Amino acid sequence: MNAQMMIALITPYKEDMSIDEEALKTIIHHCQKQGSDGFVVCGTTGESCFLKDEEKLKILEIVLSCVKSEEVWMGIGTNCTESTLNFLDKIKDYPITGVMAVVPYYVKPSQMGLYEHFSKIAEATDKQVMIYNVPKRCSCALEAETLVKLANKYSNIQAYKHADNDLTHIADILASTDHLRIYSGEDEQLLEGLEVGMNGIISVIGHIYGDEISKLILESQCGIKNQNLINRIKHAANCIMNEGNPSGIKAACSMMGLCNNTLRLPLTCVSESAREQINICLKNDKKI
Repeated sequence: MNAQMMIALITPYKEDMSIDEEALKTIIHHCQKQGSDGFVVCGTTGESCFLKDEEKLKILEIVLSCVKSEEVWMGIGTNCTESTLNFLDKIKDYPITGVMAVVPYYVKPSQMGLYEHFSKIAEATDKQVMIYNVPKRCSCALEAETLVKLANKYSNIQAYKHADNDLTHIADILASTDHLRIYSGEDEQLLEGLEVGMNGIISVIGHIYGDEISKLILESQCGIKNQNLINRIKHAANCIMNEGNPSGIKAACSMMGLCNNTLRLPLTCVSESAREQINICLKNDKKI
């Protein structure tokens, strides 16, 4: 399977903070033109913790109405197993590729607790499951041994999103499972992830830099190391993510006329200095 570029989709809002359905369609079509292989809906970048269940379902319906052959993964994760399973039941009849469940945040469960949490999810669905490990946001990490144990017991645990700069155990995980696909969740570490065997990326800056990311993936598979392209992507990721996600990518998308620069509290827009740096980056890369 060729490495993929999937988009961690933002949730655009109108000025009154309702879902901007037309902007969402515009963003999806823009990403499709840049070669996206799929969308991860209502994840961290999509501000999932601020969305009501009915809003999540509406967003999912819009995405499904727009996709062609792309994969669609729906974020279901919360820090409560029961709540996660309840929402999983609500989307059981939607024609999605699979579901993405984040490591439960804030409560800091043990590895046994994480194993039981993801086991319950895998047992409750016949859809593919993607486990999302993002220690810097959750203050808790799924250890490689626990992931391997889960993947080898449950055949529908098919994917793993690794949003961490520590790539030490990626090769070992791949060698210890026969079906698990691993995706980077760090745009700055895309090349490094590919070099240790990852299957692609779930990208934030791919909303805008999808062409460049697709090209980097293709060239990497051909053994080409395009340092200029690598530097462009790293610089763009650094500028856009400097004051957090999704604040930075929403600022960038608004500069391109894709959506309003609106977020739900407690998230706020990036500072004027960060906005200026993003603006300069986009201008230099001829994005605006």
